[in-house]
Amino acid sequence: MLIASARIVLWGVAELLILVNKLWLHLPFNEVLAHGILAFYAITAITSLAQARSSRPVTQNSMFRHLTLDVFIMTWLFHVAGGAANPFVSILLFPLTISAAILPSRFTWFMVALTLASYGSLFLPSFDGTEQLVDHSQHNHSHGSQQSVFSLHIVGMWFNFAISAILISFFVVKMRQQIQAQQEKINTHREKALRDEQLLGIATQAASAAHHISTPLSTMAVIINDLKTEPSSQPFSEDLNVLSAQVDNCKQ
Repeated sequence: MLIASARIVLWGVAELLILVNKLWLHLPFNEVLAHGILAFYAITAITSLAQARSSRPVTQNSMFRHLTLDVFIMTWLFHVAGGAANPFVSILLFPLTISAAILPSRFTWFMVALTLASYGSLFLPSFDGTEQLVDHSQHNHSHGSQQSVFSLHIVGMWFNFAISAILISFFVVKMRQQIQAQQEKINTHREKALRDEQLLGIATQAASAAHHISTPLSTMAVIINDLKTEPSSQPFSEDLNVLSAQVDNCKQ
């Protein structure tokens, strides 16, 4: 539910940024195509929200498919709106962080490779055949050396993204595994404590039962011994011996 809501928030922020660009910044890109991509993203976000509200459980594979689709949609949108020079390209870390936090490590490392490849694809020419980096460097009307510095800065952003993605994936996965291990230990101790408590309760009941039984058994033993000493009970001596043995067994 929380992830589905976050996707809807991302869609709203993206639409707001397009509106800001239209009113004040006036940076050139295909707004119609960008709105179309965001409309498709909104549909997937609403679908995931409906799935989260339903009674059907959300599996790890289903979550991984949604996160992978998010990466592809975001990459497509960045290709339309500035390529690697888009300042919001680091939002690709969002699905990666979610994967590291809730999915198995094999899904997370695949997501690392996918996001790095998606970011790297932004250095390719845009869909209309122009170079993304050159287009954005021309906004400042810079010379060739300044263009080279700008391009170097963009490439450095990719390496920064790569380092961040690897660090986030490694440490988040490790912390999640440690938390799970600690939780398993806590559950094991809790179960052991419950078993000990149950055994203690059984032992207390057994001791109480033994205490309550000991009094009538002692009374019966005294009566049996008295009967053994009476001459009139001689014909029943064998029966009294059996009763005495049974009483001793109960005491033991």
